[in-house]
Amino acid sequence: MRIRPATSADSVDVLRWRNDQTAREQSRTTEVITQDVHDVWFESVINDTDRYLFIAELENAGSFGQVRFDLLAGESNVFEVSISISPEYRGQNLAIPTLLQAEKVFTDDHSPSQLRAFVRLGNTLSQRIFTAAGYSIESKVSDSGNWWFKDIDD
Repeated sequence: MRIRPATSADSVDVLRWRNDQTAREQSRTTEVITQDVHDVWFESVINDTDRYLFIAELENAGSFGQVRFDLLAGESNVFEVSISISPEYRGQNLAIPTLLQAEKVFTDDHSPSQLRAFVRLGNTLSQRIFTAAGYSIESKVSDSGNWWFKDIDD
C-alpha cells in the first residue's frame, strides 16, 4: 500500500467515491455532489495549507481510497480526519491499515496534537475502524453522531 498527496488527476475518483450511495449515507452531507461543485471544492482542498488530502493505492491496482486531514477552526494543531474506500475495495480489510498509514505520513510532516473524526450514529463500521486505530469516543453526543479522538504523542 502507498499513501500519497492527492493531485488534480484524482478528482474524478474522489467524486465517484464520495457520491457512492453507501458513502453518502454515512456523510454529514448526504446529497449527490455535482461535478461543478466538486471541482471547486477539490481545487480548494488541494491548494489549502490547512487541509491535506491523501490517496491510497495498491501496487498494480491503482487508487482505492482517500484520507483527509482538515485543521479544525479555532484550533492550532487539532485536525479532523475523514476516510473513504472505493466501493470495489470495501470488505477487504483495507480501511484500518489505510487510516494508520495515512496518519503516519501526515504526522511525519506535521505536528497535530489530536486527530478527531465525526462518526454518524449507527455507522458501526466506522466506529470499529476508529476504535481499532486507537480513537476514543468523546462523551458529547449530538443528534446525528459522535466525535472520536486520538491524542498524538510528540
